[in-house]
Amino acid sequence: MENHTNQTYQKRMNKTALSKFGVIEKHLDKGIKLLDFGSGFSPEFIKQVQQTGAHYVAYDVSQNVQNQLKENDIDFLTKEQLTNTKDEFDVIYLSSVFHELMSYLSRPERRETFAMLDKALKPDGVIVIRDWGPGYQSRQPVTLEVASDEVNDEVKTWVDALVKNSVINTLLPLEDDVDNVIVPHIYKGGPQQLYEILFHTVWGLNSLERESQESYTIDPYLIEKWICTPHGYEIIDSYDEYDETYLPYLQKYFKIDHLPWPTKIIYELRKENYV
Repeated sequence: MENHTNQTYQKRMNKTALSKFGVIEKHLDKGIKLLDFGSGFSPEFIKQVQQTGAHYVAYDVSQNVQNQLKENDIDFLTKEQLTNTKDEFDVIYLSSVFHELMSYLSRPERRETFAMLDKALKPDGVIVIRDWGPGYQSRQPVTLEVASDEVNDEVKTWVDALVKNSVINTLLPLEDDVDNVIVPHIYKGGPQQLYEILFHTVWGLNSLERESQESYTIDPYLIEKWICTPHGYEIIDSYDEYDETYLPYLQKYFKIDHLPWPTKIIYELRKENYV
């Protein structure tokens, strides 16, 4: 689960810092201890957290990220340190991380990771998950039209890679209802499949090799299966996030005038005894 370390990714992280902070802000105050799990290095987000009086601690397996944190005097934990941590954090935050755990870790590694987080959280603490997901959508097929001939090949490259990596199923070409001819540049499929295409493509082809291996469809079932049921948590709240800053990037590739699905979904979890 090596995080992106290129400059483009870091710039994007800083641009989305406001959205990332807005989700967690209500849980922060003086004396609160926050673990940013799978943190990357986002100076703007760290600054916002620290300004609340909360104690920010990062965790990231990337050596590059750890070096950046160390150079900037930001507290962070290694895996060995986190494994030996018990009842320490008031809040554990996984922002755009849960889908990576699902995409890259084996089942034993997932169990180990969530057991480690459960142990590190105070009994009355909260886990906040902010990640991709189309939300509760009808299973009826919908369509997504490519913006222009200029980007069609790039979109098709993403679609082919997502199919190859079993992130989506093979999409049937759209046929005109009258003439029964193939309509170019229009994809038809279930909302989850088109969601994957929409939000993967915006990363650009430089991120193709990595991002095309990741599924962005996170739903409550996965959280229940891997965190709630094994460790006694309940999802106490969930809501959608629509980050309009994505729209102009998406419009480069697709003919849309609004965000058809959430950019992120937020889940808040607490131990059943503290709900």
